[in-house]
Amino acid sequence: MNTARVRQDLRTLQDLGRQGEIRGVDWSPNPHDPWIVIFGAFRLPAERFNFPDCNLKLPLPISLYDPVPGGRYTFYSTIFIDEKLRERAPSGAWQRLRRQFVYNGNEAGKGWAFLCVYPHAVGRDTDIRALFPVVQRFLFNPR
Repeated sequence: MNTARVRQDLRTLQDLGRQGEIRGVDWSPNPHDPWIVIFGAFRLPAERFNFPDCNLKLPLPISLYDPVPGGRYTFYSTIFIDEKLRERAPSGAWQRLRRQFVYNGNEAGKGWAFLCVYPHAVGRDTDIRALFPVVQRFLFNPR
């Protein structure tokens, strides 16, 4: 894990919080369970989702920002969203998102659900903000 880049991601998120672009950030310094939580990463359309914005929890993989072939770098590979986030079904009822799974892992019972979306390796200058459009594309245009 490239800790310098992770620290830069945290500074970026703190700056975004101060600028009002996100609601806030939290993180765990625990080396056995490191993670970042982004509160209010982006707004959600009120007519389509039951929450006003999207919160993300990102476990920090041991290989985060390590180089891979082709001049790319590994990125955040596991994404959790609010367990109670729902989208409106054609019937008007609230339904769980496709690819949203609650399972018996570290996050069981903590209010988070795994979102089965996997970002690709990224370029040298990419930071955590590149994750937002990956999640938005899935939530706003599920396949």
